[in-house]
Amino acid sequence: MINGAVRGAGRVTVTLRAAASEMLQLDLDVVPGRTITKQVTFSPAFVVSPPDACGNVNVDDLVNTAASQYTAGYANAALSLITQALACKEDVRMYRVAAMYACASHDLTAAKLYFAKVPAQYQPPIEQKCQMEGLALQPDAAARGQKR
Repeated sequence: MINGAVRGAGRVTVTLRAAASEMLQLDLDVVPGRTITKQVTFSPAFVVSPPDACGNVNVDDLVNTAASQYTAGYANAALSLITQALACKEDVRMYRVAAMYACASHDLTAAKLYFAKVPAQYQPPIEQKCQMEGLALQPDAAARGQKR
């Protein structure tokens, strides 16, 4: 939306630029004492994708560093690294590991998110790890008096 004030009557040309490839020019008649409000919607002919955030990322290095951090007792750092890796590559193994790291970090929200993406046959050890950390991934576990 454009709001402007012009002294005197006349015609004003306003150029709007939403992006390098999008430009709109408006010619508006100006009348003293009248506010001009013009709403404009840009509809680009094409959409430019953001730069590839994973272009220079070595996912295997992130996964290995996360494992080293987890083994050294730094579950929060491991979770952060595996989350970065998941942004570039998703697979069952990485979700399993992410859920384990989230449980060890006591991050119930992340644990539930990643746990839900793990196939049922791989869920029991993750659920057990979370239970050992005092986190309940399943609603029925909460009913047995565990933290949610």
